[in-house]
Amino acid sequence: MKWTKFQLIIITLLFSTLFLACQGNKTDGNDSDQQSADASTSEGDQIDPRPIVGYTVNQDILNQILTSIMIGMNEVSLSTVSEEAQAQWENVRAMCGACSPEDFQTAFNNEFQEAFALNRQANANMIEVGLSPNLFSYEDQADFSTLLNDAIDYLGRNRNQATYTLYKFLQRDESRRGAVIEFVEKDFVWDASTMFEPIYEEITLEEEELPSPPDTFTTVDTVPEIANTITLDLSPVSTAFALDALIGQVNYTSDTNFVLLDRSYTDARNHYLHKDAAEAFILMANDAASSDIELVAKSCARNFSKQLSIWDNKWQREDFMEFEAGPERCLAILQYSSMPGTSRHHWGTEIDIHSFNNESFEQGPGKAIYDWLTLHAADYGFFQPYTAGRDKGYEEEKWHWSYYPISGPMLEQYNAQVNYTMINGFSGSEFASSIGIIENYVNGIAPLPVP
Repeated sequence: MKWTKFQLIIITLLFSTLFLACQGNKTDGNDSDQQSADASTSEGDQIDPRPIVGYTVNQDILNQILTSIMIGMNEVSLSTVSEEAQAQWENVRAMCGACSPEDFQTAFNNEFQEAFALNRQANANMIEVGLSPNLFSYEDQADFSTLLNDAIDYLGRNRNQATYTLYKFLQRDESRRGAVIEFVEKDFVWDASTMFEPIYEEITLEEEELPSPPDTFTTVDTVPEIANTITLDLSPVSTAFALDALIGQVNYTSDTNFVLLDRSYTDARNHYLHKDAAEAFILMANDAASSDIELVAKSCARNFSKQLSIWDNKWQREDFMEFEAGPERCLAILQYSSMPGTSRHHWGTEIDIHSFNNESFEQGPGKAIYDWLTLHAADYGFFQPYTAGRDKGYEEEKWHWSYYPISGPMLEQYNAQVNYTMINGFSGSEFASSIGIIENYVNGIAPLPVP
């Protein structure tokens, strides 16, 4: 078939038009996609421009891992007991497929009541020890096996003699650790995309970006220290505290009044404080650091359960066994340790700093720390409750500092609400009244600072 010149021109124009139309559609589509992407970026979360230097694990996932380890421990423990106990255990499992550690503990205790006391102790101990993001940091997103082993290692470090722990459970049979790991790996749904959170590099302003100081700015040459610009309200709080809070029947990991101190302020362990006391301590520690004074928290909030383990451990310890199991042994322990239900550490307002030995504060870094605290701690709301020269109560403790805007009102409410019938549940509690634990020890403190 022959085409005329006119027909060829018409066909060429038609193909050109079709080609341009296709290109136009393609361009319009790209523009639309780009606009959609731009909108997604603008409407979604902003991307942090800082370099990622590592990864940690978010708290929700750690809570799930803790529950799974607790279930695994009990699964292994209860696998060889009676059919009745196994049926009860299945009831707990059915109620706690993906519950919190505290809900699992409640379900377990409700089902077994007074049975399997060791399991109940281990569950309570693991919840108290807990898992938090600052315990888990990795250069890259670690595999689940690494994370699980790290979690079990941490939970298993607590060898408390007065309670049954994961450490003791694992020590009874070498195969138990592998069995728990095998269970958790089957039970836990692994999703790395939801488990890890990036740790960003801290970026500080360059020196030339800082604003120039005003002409009236006080230089370091004129005074030895420059006061922090942040101020604290040191007036006593008006909060009405519940009885449980006063006698330490609280769980700091779930109580919103308490926060976990960053490990940069501690001896690399988990320490909780009342949120107001934590804010003041962090401010004080930062200011002290500017004078080359390092304030390291070695012990903070201790609930009734923790204080009970300390007390029972000493009650059974060889050096205290030489005293008769009566007021004499109580008084010996009370030189430096409180009866459960009577400790100021229950309140989250107390911090033990640097050392538990008075002599360490008499020279070197310890002396510098104590001298600094003596001069400046009251500016941040802290005082030393157990000073030298008092006529009753505990021995001098140079390491013990109390946040008085809260501990002052809590002491007043303790005296108003607590009586000797409420101080019980531990060896020697029957001697609390004859010793005068409330009058002589709870109230045997130094005066509060004068505003």
